[in-house]
Amino acid sequence: MLNYHNCCEPARPAWCNWVRWIVAAILLLLLLRGCWMQKHEVVPTVAPTTAAETAHGVSFTSELKDGHLILTGAVKDQATKDAIIQAATAQYGADHVTDQLTIDAAASNPSMDLGKLFAWQKSAGITGIAIHDKTVLLTGTVTDDIAKVAQGQVAQDLFGAAYRIDNQLQIAVVSNMAKDSACEETLKSSIEFASGQSVLAAKGKEILDQVSTCLKEGRFEVAGHTDNQGNAPSNQTLSEARAASVVAYLTRKGIAADRMVAKGYGQSQPIASNDTAEGRQQNRRITFVALP
Repeated sequence: MLNYHNCCEPARPAWCNWVRWIVAAILLLLLLRGCWMQKHEVVPTVAPTTAAETAHGVSFTSELKDGHLILTGAVKDQATKDAIIQAATAQYGADHVTDQLTIDAAASNPSMDLGKLFAWQKSAGITGIAIHDKTVLLTGTVTDDIAKVAQGQVAQDLFGAAYRIDNQLQIAVVSNMAKDSACEETLKSSIEFASGQSVLAAKGKEILDQVSTCLKEGRFEVAGHTDNQGNAPSNQTLSEARAASVVAYLTRKGIAADRMVAKGYGQSQPIASNDTAEGRQQNRRITFVALP
């Protein structure tokens, strides 16, 4: 049997030399191959993440502050940003819209009718509309629980069933303006108008005579409302005229004009069904809201 030591015996020195060279060559080749493979190791390729895969939900806020509408959040492109600003400007004017929107290719754009969104926010007096993914947060002040529910329903109709409405609208506390419980009830009295009219009826004047004795301090909003007969723009104008009519009457009764703010809400805050004459009569009204 041959072994390495036998090959290296003095009788056959040539075999030993050849074996040594062959073994050394094989070891060198193995070493070089290992170095080459380490240097050229194939790294698995990871496909780049697309915008669709990283897209996040809608993030958009429209907040009314100190007479300015502030727009914040992220939109997908410049065209969407321009459309939002244009719709907001149409309602509030260029001097009263502050643009803080950013552009993010991964953002999801608001999908509702922008014109209707800002028209509703202005007419209903909604202070803030914040959209996050599929949730819409409403903030602001309304006259009563009925108005709160009504605005929540308007928001649901506007955004659709896919969105959840988080209605955080606050109810104005009229007792802040009243000197006693009797006055508080008087302030809740409905001052109604004839259809399409802004002239106070005799009954309305009687109620305002009582109201004028109750409003001894503080500032308040005189809010005008209409039914849904006619078109929304005309009703908005009519509600503003009704509020102005009440402010003028109370001024003649000795209430300082700078304590009152006349504001119209059009047909946006019904308290009864507009399907009946009685309901429409209730919706043609004036309410009082305490101001800070």
